[in-house]
Amino acid sequence: MFDSATRKALLISVVGAAIFYVVEALLRFMPSLVLRVVGAISQGWTNAIFRDAAQPQPTEAFSIFTLSLLFVTVAILLRAPGRSHDKWPPPSSVIPFVVIIGAALLVFALIRDTSADLAHCFHFRVTVLAPHLSDRESKELAASWTLMQSRADYDAIRGRLKEYAEKYNVVPVIKSLEATQQRRCI
Repeated sequence: MFDSATRKALLISVVGAAIFYVVEALLRFMPSLVLRVVGAISQGWTNAIFRDAAQPQPTEAFSIFTLSLLFVTVAILLRAPGRSHDKWPPPSSVIPFVVIIGAALLVFALIRDTSADLAHCFHFRVTVLAPHLSDRESKELAASWTLMQSRADYDAIRGRLKEYAEKYNVVPVIKSLEATQQRRCI
């Protein structure tokens, strides 16, 4: 029915789509997974995620430095073929360095993404609740969020959001607070 090149292209497309759906499903729960793993490793790191969600710090300088370092390492690996292979650094010693830098960047990006997801969910919930809240209640929630330093502070804010949502019967917020596994809200 199809020639071999078309069959090959179709097979690659189907396999690629299947891989995409599996990876997308894993990435959907990544912020929640990052919080669980980091929480199991270090309470300080967990608190840093919540503190960063409330008071984000600029990371452009760090990102530029690490990307530059990664580019230099890759340039060394892809050095001109005419160069002698006995000069430093031998590729076998540079590859683990590239892997370590890449893994550190991935962990850093996952932690930053988790903090951004926390902030996104908070602002979504406050926006949906805003018509029902008094000006003072809205400002108290915003102030509590800005002063958040740990998981305990975050849980207290979630409790207040749930209390307000139940008091004013705001179903979308109640559902988002009760759900254990969602795409964006933790």
